[in-house]
Amino acid sequence: MVETALCLADGVQASTGCTPGHRSLRIEDFGKLAVCLARSDTKVGVRIILKRAPSQLVDDWMMRKLGHEEEKELTKELLHLEDVVFRIEEVTVEQFSEFDEGKIIKCEECGELFLESKAVRKQGKAVCKACSGLRYYTPCRVSLTEGVNPRRDLK
Repeated sequence: MVETALCLADGVQASTGCTPGHRSLRIEDFGKLAVCLARSDTKVGVRIILKRAPSQLVDDWMMRKLGHEEEKELTKELLHLEDVVFRIEEVTVEQFSEFDEGKIIKCEECGELFLESKAVRKQGKAVCKACSGLRYYTPCRVSLTEGVNPRRDLK
């Protein structure tokens, strides 16, 4: 579990091999520079929190993109951080993501495929969240693939 939607999630993914797609990495955006590493079977783990930025360079890194030389300096600094910069606590994870192996169904309104476990009932129909009104986007008038014939257009 990573507690920010910033680049910390990328670092955790790269260093642990956990991914959101496999449901082994979860991102809860509390805006905190904290990560929780726990076992899925026992739900016991550790939560690591950055208590304070140890230098101006680390503070700058959290707020902006660094230049190449700054990144090299930052790498050296991060590898030698003192324990007082972090708080580490043992935790039990209450909620764990399970990989959804559910059935794929077709939305009875738009026809798009989605997981049956995510279906919303609307006027007796099984519809996707977007068709239920929980859409995060607004469709444009013309579909980008409308009228496209992949076999013809790839020649």
